[in-house]
Order: sequence, then C-alpha cells, then structure tokens
Amino acid sequence: MAFLRIRFWQKVLGALLCVGIVPVALVSMVSIQTTRQDLTSLGVTNILQRSTSTAGAIDAYLQSRLGDIVLVGKLPDIVRFGQNLKDPAAKAAARVALSAAAARSPEYESVAVVDPDGNITAASILTDEGTSVKFRE
Repeated sequence: MAFLRIRFWQKVLGALLCVGIVPVALVSMVSIQTTRQDLTSLGVTNILQRSTSTAGAIDAYLQSRLGDIVLVGKLPDIVRFGQNLKDPAAKAAARVALSAAAARSPEYESVAVVDPDGNITAASILTDEGTSVKFRE
C-alpha cells in the first residue's frame, strides 16, 4: 500500500495546480476569447463606418457635379443652342458659356452639349466637337 500513499510533494503540487495554474489558465482562455471578439467587432464597426463615410463623400461629390450639369443646362445660351443645333450664332454663344462653365472648376477638362445621337455638338474645347460619346450611355 505504500505506492498508494500520497507524498507531501505530491500534495503541494496538487495544491499549486488547483490554486495557481488552473485559475490562471482559465482566466487566460476567457480573456483571449473576449479580446478576440471585441477586436473583431471593433474592426467590423470601423470598416462599416469607413465605407459609409466613403459612400457619403462620393454621393456628395456626385450631387455637386449634378448641380453643375443642371446649372449649365439652364443657361440661356445653352437652351437657345439646344433648341436649334444648326444655328452657328447660337453655337458660338454656347461655346462661350461652356468655356465659362469649364473654368468654374479645375476638375473639368471640357464641358459639352451632346445631341440625342451621342455626338458632341458644342464644347468648351473645339477639338471635342464631333466626338461620339454614345458608348457612355
């Protein structure tokens, strides 16, 4: 029966395991899982906020450009040219108005009037006239 007798060092080792190592291991496992979940949640929230912010910035930019298009479309010289695409005097006046609109922002290379067939009929840059932009429907 001597082999079943628990020695003192075995008792100390068992107590050390129960009181020290097992609780530390348990707390470590729980804290690692909680930290992983919190960091994953934070990362997902960050990505969602960035994408929402980016989408908002793109929408604001496009709304601004849409406002510019509407403004140019309401200019009297542009309206007059749109009513009669064959009138050379109206075309010259429209070119001046388009050049002024293109100068409004450095983002615009050229501002143009496009006929229903998709051809540029008047533009702030003369070399653009006659170009087909039908593929951009």
